[in-house]
Amino acid sequence: MTEIATKSILGERLRVARKEAKFTIARLARELGVDPRTVAGWQSGRSAPSLDRLIKIARLLKKPPSYFVNDEEQAA
Repeated sequence: MTEIATKSILGERLRVARKEAKFTIARLARELGVDPRTVAGWQSGRSAPSLDRLIKIARLLKKPPSYFVNDEEQAA
């Protein structure tokens, strides 16, 4: 899988999980100590969070870290 595909999957899964958890981009950014534009960049696939941040995101949104990077249709 290419880096672009990985970022795209991560971004889409982040958007879905964030909405399921009823987090706004601003709230997630605040909880992570980043600018909302950073979270928007992750969601759009322009960039990706560090592994440490991804683990924090997973914890906040109540998903396993693998959910955000697994290429399978139904990530665990």
